[in-house]
Amino acid sequence: MEIKQFRNFATIAEQGSFTRASAKLELSQPILSRQMAKFEQELGSTLFHRTGRGIVLTEAGHGLLTYARQMTETIQECNNAMEGLRGEPTGKISVGMPMSVARSMAVPLVVTIRRELPLVSISIVEGNSVMIRERLVAGEMDIGLAYGIEDARGMVREELLDDEHALIGPLENPVGIVGEKVTLSETQRVPLIILGGDRFQNVKFHEAVERRKLLLAVTSLSATLAIVEGGLAHAILPLKIAQALAAANHVLCWKIVEPTPVRRLNLMFSKQAAGTIKIQRMTNLIKEHVAAYAVSNPDMKSS
Repeated sequence: MEIKQFRNFATIAEQGSFTRASAKLELSQPILSRQMAKFEQELGSTLFHRTGRGIVLTEAGHGLLTYARQMTETIQECNNAMEGLRGEPTGKISVGMPMSVARSMAVPLVVTIRRELPLVSISIVEGNSVMIRERLVAGEMDIGLAYGIEDARGMVREELLDDEHALIGPLENPVGIVGEKVTLSETQRVPLIILGGDRFQNVKFHEAVERRKLLLAVTSLSATLAIVEGGLAHAILPLKIAQALAAANHVLCWKIVEPTPVRRLNLMFSKQAAGTIKIQRMTNLIKEHVAAYAVSNPDMKSS
């Protein structure tokens, strides 16, 4: 038997299917299936049954899973110790962030990481905050930046900043909004898109939005901009992005008052990974970068 067989078995059990496990392990599904068939033969036991929705562990599978997890955790602890002795983190790491955050922070963050952690290969994954949390819980992502996530079971969650949002609309201003600011009540009369569906910190604003009939649920920043430019709707975006789009003459922008909508940006990663040198260095760089970003953008407030 080989250590990788125990690791791969634990991954299949945790992911609930060969398809998701093969993606996480970066192995083709046929190779993973053959490995597990050989593993079962060596053990003399059936570990799981396949179903239409994935796999179900047998009694033997449940019994083995405890030992497989202990072995993989021990190996991870060993790797962490060796990494600490080497002094320079290596390997791959994935960071998830909402589309609006990626637009503002991804490029300078990658530049910083390449300079400070040259041996680490980083991938940026865009998505809404719920998807980022789900992928963190599933072990498919190492670090996440997410708005308004309160349920962080199994995760380390640190509040980074409060991100003020604004209203954008078509250049033609079809509803005739006057001035540079709008109130919550005034936003009720325009067809509205809220990018990503992430929760606002201001309860009054969030509840008012929840009662609205939105024209469209959109998780793409480019699609949101195209719809607004086409005159089909208005949208609520982070203030910094809204102002940049207005400055480029793509849309009109209004600050929202009474109340001002704010989303809280959180840094999240698994408790198990918290002790690794690589995660510690990476999260420290992200926190430093976000703090500097907040200082240069006074409409954002560090938490």
